[in-house]
Amino acid sequence: MHSTTSCLSSPNTTPFLITVQDAILLEDSEGFSILRDHLSNECCNDFCKDHETDVTEDQQAWILMRDILHALLAPVVALHDHTTKIAQKHTKAIKPEDIEFAFRNKGRNAFVWLTSFLADDEDWCLSKNCPACVVQHALDAEFQIRLMAAACLLSCAKGPEPGDGPTLPSFDFFLRSLQDALSEDDLWGPDYYEYIEPKAEDLNLGMQDLIRQCEKLELAMTPPGTPEDTTLPSFSYFSERKMSLMTPTKTIYPRRQSVVPGITIKRSKLAKVQMKMAQEEEQWLQSFVNNAWQTLNPFQMQIPSMNTIARRMSLVAGP
Repeated sequence: MHSTTSCLSSPNTTPFLITVQDAILLEDSEGFSILRDHLSNECCNDFCKDHETDVTEDQQAWILMRDILHALLAPVVALHDHTTKIAQKHTKAIKPEDIEFAFRNKGRNAFVWLTSFLADDEDWCLSKNCPACVVQHALDAEFQIRLMAAACLLSCAKGPEPGDGPTLPSFDFFLRSLQDALSEDDLWGPDYYEYIEPKAEDLNLGMQDLIRQCEKLELAMTPPGTPEDTTLPSFSYFSERKMSLMTPTKTIYPRRQSVVPGITIKRSKLAKVQMKMAQEEEQWLQSFVNNAWQTLNPFQMQIPSMNTIARRMSLVAGP
């Protein structure tokens, strides 16, 4: 099935296609042009052996999609880095898992979800790989898809006032590209976007709440008697989206220390979210295996469990 979306490059080069009108919108954006210039100098533009090609149009298509993903995801990394620093300063926490207690409700849920996700995928969000690998990884798992959709929704929020300097455009159009890509993907299919949309919306609202809570914490930590002409410390995604024009500084999170046997530990919300994400991934893998097993063995009534499959794979792999 061919996408109804127009594309500037050869068909099916990348999983994401954009319309000519959307491409013109991006070309007219000063902020996006600055971002692309920055990425052309700072990010990897070399293709791996699996994706190397001599077709210039194909290379440009992969790089353009990589730049769009970076424009969406780098501000999320910047948001998490900044809120982490503010939370550390506010709570004076020593243990990383205690930082979350600086926030509450939806903002806290978003913070711990981002912390869990970025622990493994921060390099992807900052485009630290072959451009084609970065783009293809976007459809590898539900969590990447959820974050992309949430970032698109976040970019649709109220933008900066005129005169605030170069900014990035709204990327609401990329939701259509994401939906088309999921529809044409053999794994996800046309109904998957409806399933992931409410989860993405919940994450988007959580990130907006996290921004508001962080601004309140910064204001509360501002020393009294601050001169009126002194800019108060703040992090507004909408007024400082130009932060996404630069690659955010990577935040290093210390590894958790081993727990001493016999000591009762209260599980933090971060640990619960990490466990939930692992369970969701296992359920998705089980569903995927079930569908594949039924297709290959239509008359086989009993479907092996994930543990059974893992044991069989280990026997095939050998010691």
